[in-house]
Amino acid sequence: MACFDLHIHTTASDGSLPPRQVVRAANALGLAGIAITDHDTIEGIPDALQEGLLCNLQIFPGVELSTEFAGRDIHILGYFMDFDLKWLEEKLLFLQQKRQQRMRQIIQKLNDYGFCLQVEDVFKYSIAGSVGRPHVAMAMVEKGYVDSIKEAFDKYLGKNCVGYVERYKISALEAIATIHRCHGVAVLAHPGLIVDQSLLPALLELNFDGIEVNHPDHKAVDKKRYQKLAKQHHLAVTGGSDFHASHLGCCTISEKEVLQLQAKRATD
Repeated sequence: MACFDLHIHTTASDGSLPPRQVVRAANALGLAGIAITDHDTIEGIPDALQEGLLCNLQIFPGVELSTEFAGRDIHILGYFMDFDLKWLEEKLLFLQQKRQQRMRQIIQKLNDYGFCLQVEDVFKYSIAGSVGRPHVAMAMVEKGYVDSIKEAFDKYLGKNCVGYVERYKISALEAIATIHRCHGVAVLAHPGLIVDQSLLPALLELNFDGIEVNHPDHKAVDKKRYQKLAKQHHLAVTGGSDFHASHLGCCTISEKEVLQLQAKRATD
């Protein structure tokens, strides 16, 4: 059966592999197709598309947008978008600039605490400029301040830690509208990671096209619940590994489910 992993990050944001290498790895695993869904950037898509042609692997343009709804962090995936639009490029560039501003603030807070980090120590890990906390953690590991990325988050970069700075986020409504304006489909990412699960009914009243059911952090009981919500709200079911550094292809969906998601795409 053809399997598709629709949630993959590359070095264009906070993934560990360049786009072309991700495509080759997916092909080696026997996947039929993947979606590149970097955080707030589409910079990795052209290389992935080119490599996909060489590997005969389907590549779906995507993005993962950081948003806010009712005071909570909500991630929204966009698929099948017309990604070569000038206004979209400018909007995502603005979001990247906000990310960079946040990282500078985090570096300053850490240095005020007693570390010695340079902006270049962090930004060198972000090829396309969509820099995030994992890049700060990588720099801290390299300098010997912590033994692992997890330790960096647990002690210094997590919420309420000394190096935490709140992230700039657009509203969930704005993100969905942005994706639809690009003729894409908007999917609620990993609902199991939403801190306040009571928000889901109201959240799914927004104009979503799908919900990510199959995700590494979802237990069997979670998947059953989200399958039920998808049916209740007439949403397509999606899934993916949320690949950053490991477990590529561990969560997938079928070709039938990909086609059901594509059918939600507006072309007018």
